[in-house]
Amino acid sequence: MNKEDLIEYEERVSKFNAEEKKEHDLYLKRLALGEIQGPKTGIASIDKPWLKHYSDADIVADLPNMSMKKYLFECNQNNSDRTAINYYGHKISYLNLINHIESSKKSFDSIGVKKGDVVSIAAPFIPETVYSIYALNALGAVVNLVDPRVPSDKLLDYFKGSNTKYAVVFNSIYPKMKVIEDESNIEKTILMSPTDSLPIGMKILGKVKEKFNDNKVEENDKYENWSTFISRSKKVGYVPDAAYEKGNPAVIVYTSGTSGEPKGAISSNESFNYMAFNQNVCLKERGGVGDKFLLIMPPFIAYGVAIGMHGQLCRGQELIMIPSFNIDNQKEMLGNLVAKYKPQTIMGVPAFMVDLIKHPKMKDLDCEFLKTIIVGGDSMIPSAEEKVNKFFEAKKSEARICKGWGLTEVNSAATYTKDAETNKIGSVGAPLICNNIKIVKPVESDNIDIDELEELGYNETGEIFINSKTEIIDYLNNKEESNRVFYTSKRTGERWIRTKDLGRITEDGLIYIDGRMKRIIIRPDGHNISPFAIEHIINSDSQVESCAVVGRPSKENEHGSYAVAYIQLKKQYLLRQQEILQQLKDKVDYKLPPRDVASEYKIIDSMPLTSIGKVDYKALEEKEKQLVLRKSN
Repeated sequence: MNKEDLIEYEERVSKFNAEEKKEHDLYLKRLALGEIQGPKTGIASIDKPWLKHYSDADIVADLPNMSMKKYLFECNQNNSDRTAINYYGHKISYLNLINHIESSKKSFDSIGVKKGDVVSIAAPFIPETVYSIYALNALGAVVNLVDPRVPSDKLLDYFKGSNTKYAVVFNSIYPKMKVIEDESNIEKTILMSPTDSLPIGMKILGKVKEKFNDNKVEENDKYENWSTFISRSKKVGYVPDAAYEKGNPAVIVYTSGTSGEPKGAISSNESFNYMAFNQNVCLKERGGVGDKFLLIMPPFIAYGVAIGMHGQLCRGQELIMIPSFNIDNQKEMLGNLVAKYKPQTIMGVPAFMVDLIKHPKMKDLDCEFLKTIIVGGDSMIPSAEEKVNKFFEAKKSEARICKGWGLTEVNSAATYTKDAETNKIGSVGAPLICNNIKIVKPVESDNIDIDELEELGYNETGEIFINSKTEIIDYLNNKEESNRVFYTSKRTGERWIRTKDLGRITEDGLIYIDGRMKRIIIRPDGHNISPFAIEHIINSDSQVESCAVVGRPSKENEHGSYAVAYIQLKKQYLLRQQEILQQLKDKVDYKLPPRDVASEYKIIDSMPLTSIGKVDYKALEEKEKQLVLRKSN
């Protein structure tokens, strides 16, 4: 087809109604399988060759248009007696989960939470976090998920930026809440303890430990402990769910952007439900109802709340909840957790899985129980993928690394390796059934017309654009960034997300990621660090001539890098290098969350420059690679 014919074809398909689109997708599937003969355009976004990896029933299925809470309930009508949450041995059935959600809904209603109110939750995954998310969703409130580890001034930014009216927080951050209470305008804060849902023996031990904690809560009109809060439900009658409205905001999570400032990604109920639907399509042959899922990712990232919580609960899984898991203890903890709980599914970033097979507990463990290993957050080195797969094959497990790729803007996953056909070494799988992907010739400008971009053919590397039913609604209070990421076609009305990732797609519909257009540093735990945020803080200091932040490959992990800040001081300050270096480090630590700071700060005599006078980041990156190599030898 020539360009004019392709345009006419796209415009015609865009006018199909829902049933016609389903029939057309079935036609494209038959075409991809070779079951029928017909013209192929050679353009992936039009041919959709990945549809051949999905069943007819999945292609034509109606998507769940309802609240997250209602979808959770509908998916588990027959799972009342099965375990929904396993919290340090305390097993909470789906029936009890539903009852806890209803009680929490009544309590939130009693303190005045209404449809459209923003309620911030700053906590790791504990049962009360789950109860709160779904109870607030039932009331039509917007859940603002915040990392509880951030400094108090950042908490305040998240609260004020989202217009938070109520907060539910981990009791360990009570001192931070007191610091900002006069500025935050929060009417009431509910404080959750990690011991609230512990088994009785562990709860007693936990309460003893809490006696030595200085963060004692004085309950008053502004602060309530969870036990006091939940007791309110006993005095409240029936509270109906808010009327569902398609497209309304439901959840806000935060992601770092190229500007360095955290961006609030606003998701709808549909964003979460469609992702859960996609997960069930991709994972239904790798276990199902009643299987154990090891939940180690936190709720304040899309990967944790969409894939880890909502998707698995809507599949009737048993969530093994580990709130204390983090990058610092993962090498010790993950192997112990797998050996103790024997989950059917584990999920994490590549570095976690590489370290897992080195854990002493894994040496003699029969891993026949393990069915699925979900890996996301970063690309996986093919040699490491093969190594992990061979390890579990030798351990009598059917589990193989199942990779996904995506971004917060599509609620975490855009592609997945759902079966042997899509799970090729080096590939990140096929687009999810609700997604469309196009590979275009890269352009530097943000001022682009999506209809004028040159779409490339199969196996050609270009920039990846995504059209997805799981896409977020928008960024919170950041129209400028939205205009750089979301582009709507004037011809078809479709909205496309610019990823600034480079990749290619094969005739079989498999995606391969070849690099990044943006200078983001991915840590071994999969968290994205924006160099721009660190550089901005350091460059704003009057003693600094220039700063450049690059990644240093992790020596301990096969994946990921740490941020290293190179700093050139102004000549008059060279005699005070160490003093100034400490000042700059303290400034960055104060202004950024702990996970977003540099791991090392270095003074450099002069910044390397390219031939046109720009900072030569590649030279600095190569310097770090050589440093790691020398230390390894």
